[in-house]
Amino acid sequence: MIYREAGQFKSSYASDQAIFPIAQDRVFVLVLVAAALAVPLVANEYWLQAVLIPFLIYALAAIGLNLLTGYAGQLSLGTGGHAHRPSVTSAITSDTANAGASANRLSRTLA
Repeated sequence: MIYREAGQFKSSYASDQAIFPIAQDRVFVLVLVAAALAVPLVANEYWLQAVLIPFLIYALAAIGLNLLTGYAGQLSLGTGGHAHRPSVTSAITSDTANAGASANRLSRTLA
């Protein structure tokens, strides 16, 4: 929903549920897609490696954070807990004597 005009009343359910019901929306999305397809073809090596790729990585991280926190803003720490438990177990057991194989077995068992 890039732009909305007041007073646009729909006469059917299909027209009300259209993804881009306004012509300006369709034009904007087409220009955006054309630019996204043209940039890798015309950009030099600096723009690809120093600007475009880090931007896409950060955008992917932002989308992941948005999915993690959800629409209500409640942070889910469950995924971090599952990643944290084997690493803590490995760190605790590696401080003791003969830590090599036993720490690996214990962390795999608890994971």
